[in-house]
Amino acid sequence: MTSEAGVTGGRHKALNGSSERESGMAEMNREEEAALRAALAEDALLLARLHGRELDAQALRALRAAPFETLFTLLPEDEAAKQAAEVIDAGWEVLDEGDEKKLLDQLAADYAATYLTHRLRVPVTESVCLDEDNLERQQPMMEVREWYERFGVAARDWRKMADDHIALQLAFIAHLLRAIDTDAENGAPAASPADIAAFMDAHILKWIDAFAAAAASRCDTPFYAGLGMFTRCWLMALRTVLTRLGAPETAARKERTPS
Repeated sequence: MTSEAGVTGGRHKALNGSSERESGMAEMNREEEAALRAALAEDALLLARLHGRELDAQALRALRAAPFETLFTLLPEDEAAKQAAEVIDAGWEVLDEGDEKKLLDQLAADYAATYLTHRLRVPVTESVCLDEDNLERQQPMMEVREWYERFGVAARDWRKMADDHIALQLAFIAHLLRAIDTDAENGAPAASPADIAAFMDAHILKWIDAFAAAAASRCDTPFYAGLGMFTRCWLMALRTVLTRLGAPETAARKERTPS
């Protein structure tokens, strides 16, 4: 399993994260659900790619060619998501000095400080965020790995990118979204909306708030500052979609639901 996915220009808006227009999702037929899940998987893979590898010239040009939110099928409706996308889009103008190489170098330096050297102390893995000593490759990583094994995938090289890295968790969510049927090659099971929601509740949703807040306040470029918060909002919107597809609500959501 890898976190790589290409960046392509402007998709049409198809879904939002909270509108009542999606209230009929539970009545989707199998073909409709498969199409929806495939589109959501592309979103998750794009986010995995953006968190998992520094931008190259092709990706940068695609990102600058259209508003950031148009790259996604699922659009979170909350104000934080809107602000994050605006920060990213406005940031290109702030950073642009007519020198693409210089811009790429700025982005590469920020990526390295965030995801590689950890100079900015942004927690990009679940273990660092949740372990009491903020150590890498602890029990959360082992638990995430068990999920990967259950559904027939593995991190390419856990020594270079830990299993519980944000990029790999996003890539795994994409894998689950695509797993409509049992895998004919390795016998890995299909993933129901409840399975996907259970993984998210047990892992990435436990620490995405901390990651997003740290990225927003510590990253040097508007792109990576905004990306963390947009990712958080997209994941929350996906969790809502999964509920409408039949997954149980989260405990926190149930507490907020009027009787």
